[in-house]
Amino acid sequence: MTRREEAHPPWAPPAGTTAVLFESTIRYTQIEMPESDSGTALRIDKWLWAARAYKTRSIAAEACTGGKVSVNESGAKPHKLVRVGDIVVFRAGLTDKRWKVLAIADQRGPAPVAQTLYEDLTPPPPPPPTATVVDGWRYTQPASGRPNKRERRQLERLKRG
Repeated sequence: MTRREEAHPPWAPPAGTTAVLFESTIRYTQIEMPESDSGTALRIDKWLWAARAYKTRSIAAEACTGGKVSVNESGAKPHKLVRVGDIVVFRAGLTDKRWKVLAIADQRGPAPVAQTLYEDLTPPPPPPPTATVVDGWRYTQPASGRPNKRERRQLERLKRG
């Protein structure tokens, strides 16, 4: 007797069927099993990990639990299912990223493959403020550090008149 036969005893119904008691006899009826949705939906924490949004799956799950991830503008816990076409917004560092799901993958692959899973809809960051030049003096942003040699000389000239 092989291990497979031991795992499936002869009195158990065949796989994919269910036992129905009727007049003290057992009769097996074939039931239709729905096809698996494994290719159409996936847990959000697993998808974020596979798409390389977070370094580990546990960090992705913590972000979901902490309210830093939303799917289609509603909060997402780690067990939330994500499907193709969903909009995922999550916090990455100090910025919020907005991705549209293009494909589902449950395994983490190389970065070029991970980039095919989503379309980045994140708006570009605003341009940094530029320094203005008035009368030969370059105004910098406040608290930009010590003036360099050129700026010190310009300050001296400005003070002398």
